Amino acid sequence: MTMSNKAAPLDQEEQDLLEALEQLDAKALPPVSPEQQQHFREAAASFVNKETSLSISMDALEMEELKKRAASRGIRCQSFVKDILHKYLTGQLLEKNAC
Repeated sequence: MTMSNKAAPLDQEEQDLLEALEQLDAKALPPVSPEQQQHFREAAASFVNKETSLSISMDALEMEELKKRAASRGIRCQSFVKDILHKYLTGQLLEKNAC
């Protein structure tokens, strides 16, 4: 596998959303009520706090290699694995022989 700093290309829906946001005049929007602000805060907090755990069994030598690589980056092994999985799922980490 190889890591890349390039973001995955946008699909058509994402491109359309990006273009709509770029054309949006935020000053023309009506003010947000305190109730709406509270609703948005609660929705954001709920989304951010929705993490779950994963338990896996793996070869001891591979685990030691993960720990070494995490330590070389100054992060915990769990954070390193989470970062790898995130990058893979978002297209930022690709298989070496991927077509």
